[in-house]
Amino acid sequence: SDGSSGQALKTDGAGTLSFATVGATLNHSALADATTTVASSSQSVLNTFSASSYRSAKYYISITDAENTKYEFVEANVTHNGSDAFISTFGSTSNFEPDGSSSTATPVSFAADINSGNVRVLVTNPTNDSMVFKFQRLVMNV
Repeated sequence: SDGSSGQALKTDGAGTLSFATVGATLNHSALADATTTVASSSQSVLNTFSASSYRSAKYYISITDAENTKYEFVEANVTHNGSDAFISTFGSTSNFEPDGSSSTATPVSFAADINSGNVRVLVTNPTNDSMVFKFQRLVMNV
């Protein structure tokens, strides 16, 4: 027989095979990851999520400016009240300029708003150099 979509074979250790659903079941949250490339100094959308479905999100963001060999990793927390969105970034880790004076990808600035029923996480690249933002997002249900 065949299992359902998303299932895999499992064994009980005694030679009996059966189908089982693979992965974790999340009842109050959802996990996703993606990548966005920003190649201008204007504000750009990093990611969106439904304001009616989700109340808040946690982002782990890896920023790469390969042209200048600069890298940064930062965390961001986002929440909203239905009409306004709020963001806090922290825990930045990066390689520094030789004199130790400035972070590599900063001042990448982050902002959040609500637009057409979606919470938007916005980034502003400090230069026109291409920066790649890879992120993992955990959203929590309303």
